[in-house]
Amino acid sequence: MTTAAERPLSPARRLLGSSVWACAIPVGFVLGAWLAQYPHGLIVVGVVIALATWAVAAILAGGIWHHAGAAVLVSCAGFALTLFAGSGLYEAYMKTIGTRAPATVTKVEDRGNRHGANLHCTIAEPTGTVHVVSQQENCFDHIKPRQRVTIRKDPLGLLDPRLPDGPNQPPLGVTVWIAAGLFALTGATMFYAGQRRRPARTA
Repeated sequence: MTTAAERPLSPARRLLGSSVWACAIPVGFVLGAWLAQYPHGLIVVGVVIALATWAVAAILAGGIWHHAGAAVLVSCAGFALTLFAGSGLYEAYMKTIGTRAPATVTKVEDRGNRHGANLHCTIAEPTGTVHVVSQQENCFDHIKPRQRVTIRKDPLGLLDPRLPDGPNQPPLGVTVWIAAGLFALTGATMFYAGQRRRPARTA
């Protein structure tokens, strides 16, 4: 006699469940990546959401659905999605609706350690407002002290300003397409694992 937990799901319920997780997991990664762009503690919330999504995806695909390969793939794709989606969304948001403002770079300092460079740029607006931004906001080697720049400011005032792109930086479209591909790969992997879920092996 089989219990309710051992009975196979109907094709309709399996399709619905697989579809829900195929949407929820990549959306969770993107949500965590987007929140991680915000300062003042939200970066911690974003990291927690991304890690929780990663854990749920790995446990679901590998532990419950018994697809080790799918668990590895969705873990790697989800981690990469978090990296590309966060920077891509921030760049797209700033370039689309960010407010342009003139500013002057007053200082560029390297706060790096043994793991590598960690540039921080201090920029001042003509109004006297001063911002200190990092590589997350495009502070790289193309930014020099006393350089006049045009920054992009968040209309809501929540995100730090973004410095202009350097000559060798890839266009926004590349980042967006990579993030879109990783989103599709993560969702497709979860859908495949859900549709091809395997019963637990018994001794």
